[in-house]
Amino acid sequence: MPGTPFLLVEPRGGNFAQDEERVELLLDFGLARRAPGRVTIYAPQGFAIGADALAGAPLGAAVIDTVSSSGRGARLRGSIAVLPFDPGVAEAGRLCSGTEPTGAWVLRLARSGRRVEVPVYLARSLAPDSAGTEYRLDLCLGALAPPQGGPTPSVWAIRLSLTDVRQPAAQGSYLWRAIVTPLAGDQRSLRPGAAYELRGRVPIPHRLTLRGDYVAKARVALLRGTLRARGNGRPGIDIAIVKLDRAVTETGFIVRDAAVAIVRSTNSGSYVVRVPVSRTTGFLAYAIPVESGCASSDIAPAGCLSATTAGVESDPVTVGVP
Repeated sequence: MPGTPFLLVEPRGGNFAQDEERVELLLDFGLARRAPGRVTIYAPQGFAIGADALAGAPLGAAVIDTVSSSGRGARLRGSIAVLPFDPGVAEAGRLCSGTEPTGAWVLRLARSGRRVEVPVYLARSLAPDSAGTEYRLDLCLGALAPPQGGPTPSVWAIRLSLTDVRQPAAQGSYLWRAIVTPLAGDQRSLRPGAAYELRGRVPIPHRLTLRGDYVAKARVALLRGTLRARGNGRPGIDIAIVKLDRAVTETGFIVRDAAVAIVRSTNSGSYVVRVPVSRTTGFLAYAIPVESGCASSDIAPAGCLSATTAGVESDPVTVGVP
């Protein structure tokens, strides 16, 4: 359904020298009436989220997209770091989450000269929290309100790129859960009775292979591979073929990648597609995430709104053209 909130969790990166391994969390909140005042993320057992990192240690990057009451959008970007955990931070965490925190992070964000710090409080996941989880992360979004006072802007998306997260070694289907507590009509207080759940599932191992050959007669790249989750082929999944276009300049690294084809995996999880090429070209395949409904929630009064299964990238290949 258009506008339905979702949670997507994907291990990414590690395919290029400038692209380190990370876990990407994307929360999209859809319609403004579902804009969050607090988000609680439950990390499943097996994912090590850097809870023991030292104060000041970098943990990754964050992006928060907001829209004001006047309809003006803003994107805040910045870094994630570990906060020194002192009594003041612990008390703020208790007020935010209603539980006893064991640590804290901070999202240090900026836009057009304005700097904002959004706290994230860590706590052990205990009953009656979500079963099968180890840690909970509470994001308290009231920090986004203007310093001179006024309503909290509506947050419509949060992206956390966590570089200090280790994936599980054991095979399995790992469930991340997020409880979103919306803002009330005054754009300041919370509506706990309207809290809803979003789910993101990560299969491990999750593999997408890609091979490429040049067919001179047809002047095409013949690209093929297989999508597998936990050792089994995944049928009926859309796979995007991405043409790589990257360059290193004096000002940084430029990415101009573009999707050039979509192909669906067969009953065995395999796929094959032909893409016209005129010169030596690099390609990457990406299995597109699958979104579905979900059963009723045991931890959110307003129920579970959506569940996603992560996508996965292949290693890149180069198809040489003589």
